[in-house]
Amino acid sequence: LSLADALPIFQSKIAHLSRALGKISELDHVGDVRQCGFIAAIELVANKKSKRPFPVEDRIGARVCSQARQRGLLVRPLGDTIVIMPPLVIDLPDLDMLLQIVQEAIQSVTGGSAGG
Repeated sequence: LSLADALPIFQSKIAHLSRALGKISELDHVGDVRQCGFIAAIELVANKKSKRPFPVEDRIGARVCSQARQRGLLVRPLGDTIVIMPPLVIDLPDLDMLLQIVQEAIQSVTGGSAGG
């Protein structure tokens, strides 16, 4: 597979990730979602409107990553920001599963729902 042949595949995966992140951004405790290509960051906040952070001692990001790990996914927190860096070879069903696990972990830890 040449780079020219692979580029449209990568671009479609990036677009797919972007659409899925849009849904995650609607969660009650997601203050911001940033994406650069196939790398994304999901910032967790106590209050979505004011962007007030969770207390540092609550370690929300670490707890979300621990919940994800219990579901079979390794993701990394940077404070209360969850970093997602899937491999470029991931197929769309696995990417969807990764994002579903992240969403479930966020909701489990924060008690939030979508669009509240």
